[in-house]
Amino acid sequence: MSSIVLSDSSLADQALDIAALVSRSKPEAERSDYINSWSTRAAEAGEDQAKRDEVVQALAAEVKTLGDGTERELEGAHNLLSAMILSVADAETSQKLAEQHISAVISESGAASAASPAREMVKYRILSNIFNTLPSTSPLREKIFLSMLDLAASNDEVDLLSPALASLPTWLAQWSIPESQKAAALETVASKLESSGDNLTQKSYDFRLAHLTYLSTTPGAATSSEATKAAAEKTFATALSLPKIFEFDALLKLSAVESSLSSSSLFSLLKLLVQGSYQDWTKWIAEGSNASDLSRLQVDKSVVERKVRLLEVASLCSRAVEAAKSSSSSAVKTSSDESASAPSAPSSTAEVPYSQLSSAIDVPSSDVESWIIDVIRAGLISGKLSQVNQSLRVYRSTYRTFGREQWTLLEGRLQEWDRAIDGILATLGGATRGQVNGVQGSDAALVGA
Repeated sequence: MSSIVLSDSSLADQALDIAALVSRSKPEAERSDYINSWSTRAAEAGEDQAKRDEVVQALAAEVKTLGDGTERELEGAHNLLSAMILSVADAETSQKLAEQHISAVISESGAASAASPAREMVKYRILSNIFNTLPSTSPLREKIFLSMLDLAASNDEVDLLSPALASLPTWLAQWSIPESQKAAALETVASKLESSGDNLTQKSYDFRLAHLTYLSTTPGAATSSEATKAAAEKTFATALSLPKIFEFDALLKLSAVESSLSSSSLFSLLKLLVQGSYQDWTKWIAEGSNASDLSRLQVDKSVVERKVRLLEVASLCSRAVEAAKSSSSSAVKTSSDESASAPSAPSSTAEVPYSQLSSAIDVPSSDVESWIIDVIRAGLISGKLSQVNQSLRVYRSTYRTFGREQWTLLEGRLQEWDRAIDGILATLGGATRGQVNGVQGSDAALVGA
């Protein structure tokens, strides 16, 4: 949605303000004549739209940089020029002038910009105002957005763009630019966020994943197979390196990843992280040049190994919980068949011995508890440690993948709960009917008396 910039001053007054800004770059002796010439030319245009448009076009061409002045003066003058450009009748001409204006605002670079962060923030605000005045479908919005990102990143102010970053997927759908350009914008955002500090690496990964998703689902988004492969490798490397990323199933399911990495050892590692074991990891890392592939991507082998161990503990706990539920469900069914009482819900906890965990991830028994604590901190499981029993009581465990098997288990669990609730309702209904009959019998006895 675009905003409307209103100006109730005459074209002559507007031209006077813009000319005053431009004149500051000229010798002082020439400034007065320069300003007056533009005021006269604008006044002569009168109400003739074609002549007014000619004045705006000519005056806009004079604005080649941000200019000199206070922050308030610069922002006011450029907002005024933006309004004048929008008043041009021909849409194509107006767009060209707007693009020219944007280039003028961001043209300064190097030492001048680095020496004045406040000046850079003036540019940011001007660009933001221009962005909001343009139609939602304008292709110029992409250029402005990326320019604003550059300015914010160069001044360590990326947080300013947080609301805009959240809106970016919606805007991409609106902007009239090629699909490949939209995909490139997502990748550019990811790279900028990644270089802006460790606190933004997670958000950077989110945009890398969005970029790969876009390449996978949008025809024409990919520019080349080499670029897609590079993007897939970079995204996977980022996921491996970030300490809080344990969900790899989404990556594995992307067609862009499969098509570009299917013949690579990295793809087998990705599958291993989704459904393999720690023993599978030890075999993978020992094979051929697999270790060098990690080095090429600048991924620390020990970081990956730690993730594999944590995921293996989570998987072991998931299997234990499912086994406990199946056993409990069978016991509940047998009990309900033999008793008129309502069936209870199957148990959702499981006991996992330390010795089993120690064997699964190949660590000494004395280290198992510290690994369990790490898994809990990672949010992969919730449970309670028992040093007395040398076991872990698991209350919840995260699935590494959610496929047909997990959907079948979920369906079975819902059916069990449905039967349990039906049994409870039936028992309550029977008890209620018994109470009603008892009351009616008492009433009848009183009447008879």
